[in-house]
Amino acid sequence: MKELGRGFKRGTHRINISGSSENVLIHTGELFRAFQYQHGISGNGTETERETPSDLKLCYVHYSSKALKDVIRAMMLYSNNYIANQIYLTLGTADFGYPATWEKSQKFLRSYLDKNFPEYAKSITFDEGSGISRNNRITARAMIEVLDKFKSHAHLLPYEDGMFIKSGTLRDVYAYAGYFVRGERHDSFVIILNQKKNYRDRILQLLEQRYRDAP
Repeated sequence: MKELGRGFKRGTHRINISGSSENVLIHTGELFRAFQYQHGISGNGTETERETPSDLKLCYVHYSSKALKDVIRAMMLYSNNYIANQIYLTLGTADFGYPATWEKSQKFLRSYLDKNFPEYAKSITFDEGSGISRNNRITARAMIEVLDKFKSHAHLLPYEDGMFIKSGTLRDVYAYAGYFVRGERHDSFVIILNQKKNYRDRILQLLEQRYRDAP
């Protein structure tokens, strides 16, 4: 982080290291080394990438203490792309077994969409699970269908100003999706803007005003 942060002005900055496999490798190695020192294990060396030996003995399996709903709630609250992709990769192992791969997850999800969203399956394409790839595509109408099926889990989304809402942002892409709440009723809404200027907050305000004014 010190190396990548050189040249930035004083203050708080968010640095995405995933754009470079070399940065990911260095970060993983330095993190592992920090845990090593924390437990009093000495050692030095450089970070290198090697293929995992096929006869390597499994020495530890970690099971999360959190239920899936708690993991998803935290993922939604903090827009955690790492968690999203870990869940996505795990889905592929449900039918095709470990090790997890992008190809297995893509195959699993395509089958799931064809079965559960036959009318809109062709309106949804995906490259990975977090939404940061520009190869991911979904129409607003298809997203409404997803939200309608997700309605019983609406409480997993962040709750703000009388609505359950999740934002999505890429360069020149601004989105909101969620539910307006009226008593026990949850009504799905989607805003997807492909434009340079971000007007999603204004559009959301107008959309909610119309919703609240409706009988």
